[in-house]
Amino acid sequence: MSSAVIPHIVGQHADEASNLFIARAALADDAPHARLRDLYRFDERLSAHLDGLQIAGDYGVRISQAALSDASAGSVFVAAVLAIQQRRPDLLDKVFSVSEAVPESGSGLVASFAWVSASELQGLVSGLLESAIPFRRAIAVAACAAHRVDPGKWLTARLSDPEPQVLLRAIQATGELGCCHLDATLTPLLRSGDMSVVRAATYAGALLGAGPGWLERFGAFALAEHGERDMLLRVAMQSTPAAAGRDMLTRLSEDTSLSARRRLVASCGLVGDPYYVPWLIRQMADAELARLAAESFCLITGVDLRDDKLEGMAPPSVESKPTDEPDDADPTPDPDADLRWPDGTSVQRWWESRSAAFQQGIRHFMGQPVNKQHCIHVLKTGYQRQRILAAHYLCLLEPGTPLFNTSAPAWRQQRLLAAM
Repeated sequence: MSSAVIPHIVGQHADEASNLFIARAALADDAPHARLRDLYRFDERLSAHLDGLQIAGDYGVRISQAALSDASAGSVFVAAVLAIQQRRPDLLDKVFSVSEAVPESGSGLVASFAWVSASELQGLVSGLLESAIPFRRAIAVAACAAHRVDPGKWLTARLSDPEPQVLLRAIQATGELGCCHLDATLTPLLRSGDMSVVRAATYAGALLGAGPGWLERFGAFALAEHGERDMLLRVAMQSTPAAAGRDMLTRLSEDTSLSARRRLVASCGLVGDPYYVPWLIRQMADAELARLAAESFCLITGVDLRDDKLEGMAPPSVESKPTDEPDDADPTPDPDADLRWPDGTSVQRWWESRSAAFQQGIRHFMGQPVNKQHCIHVLKTGYQRQRILAAHYLCLLEPGTPLFNTSAPAWRQQRLLAAM
């Protein structure tokens, strides 16, 4: 061990990097309250801790490998990044073994390949694409997709891979990469007996600009059972023409369960027709739907509850979930915990004074009819959940456009956005 290495400091680097990755992944995945600048701050801190491990040399590597004993997504991410950057296939083999044995850690492994630069993956990913081990082929396809690099013949081959995990990754990559030349390959997959394959193929086909027949099936499938945060439901509502969207919302309204009501409220925001705004404002009087209705209102109008002074207080009867009580009968997290409470009266006044600027029957997104330049603006300035929708719209507006990776390292996203 070098005399310059302070063991407990290196250990802190490993722990902090792992914890920051977990927190950062949650923000990138679907946060309604984090912007690109927030991801950037996380990435700066995460990068600093990874640099600390790199500077520690072999000791940093040993610490990162020892942390794999907990098999968490964070420890897998940290160990894999160091192994890739130091070009240590022996270390990477261990990471692969741990991640394959504990599927819950797989997100950390995929993220490590997305984190490093494309130049650091040259030679590595091509070898993994040819691996006899299905798990490694799946990771290789995911790595290509994360960097929006089309692996060409390898992607085509993986769309008929006999291993489900590889096939699913290949289907997902086809949509993310905008590979319209492969859309016909997706059609037979809709008849698969594996519903995860059907879901993936349906989502990918929509991103590639599938026709009306596809969208009809797509919408029906999305409405069947999926929650309001499901990507399939989101793209179904974003891609469905206005008239068909109204039909889908009518069908949703026939189910009065809370889950269906939540899907309905969220879907109104995704359909984007200002016609639904007065109804959404009325839903803000329901404590179970208020924050979700406000989010849909914001998606259509482009307002920010805090910045536009439309934020309210939580009703006194609403208790934070989960509570600290050991006998809490409902320990599930509050799905709207990161959303702001609206002030219904202020929202109503705002709408009455500005509703004339919004034409009914025209899909709106963040205050404007959907268009490319505005979607790019939302990618630069919006909250993460809004940015994910903006990325979808760019694909839907111009089929064949690769899906903008809103989970990529923030500096990479900033570079790409500067060029758009």
